[in-house]
Amino acid sequence: MNVPNVELDRWARETRQVRAWLTKIGDRLRAANAPEELQSMALSARNKTHDLVNDMIAAGAEDPMEADRRARLGESYQPARAVPLELLSSPAAQEYARAIRAAARACRAMEEERYGPGIDGYAESLEDAAKAAELEVYGPAGLNER
Repeated sequence: MNVPNVELDRWARETRQVRAWLTKIGDRLRAANAPEELQSMALSARNKTHDLVNDMIAAGAEDPMEADRRARLGESYQPARAVPLELLSSPAAQEYARAIRAAARACRAMEEERYGPGIDGYAESLEDAAKAAELEVYGPAGLNER
């Protein structure tokens, strides 16, 4: 099935809006001391919409954040500059990837200690951030084994 880019762009924008609403819902659930299960479901739904937007961008949709930035800045808009290859795996980038992975592990251990296994809390977001950082720094898994 072929989806016109204009339609894919619209889906990405709308899914990003759903993510924003889910963030507000999660914030209100926390403020109201709602049951942890409800808070966890809201966070999981928010994280899934984040993944969907990233998948749509990978499939060719325009990044909704970049589109918003372009609309906001008008003529002064400058697209994000490409990062030179040597900076993608610089010592600072590697340190960041290790630190975000360590934070994800620590958060997962803390959540399991508090709530038991299988809770999708903030650790899930940190794990996603760690995966993204590691992909950026080290490339796809198995790349160096070839």
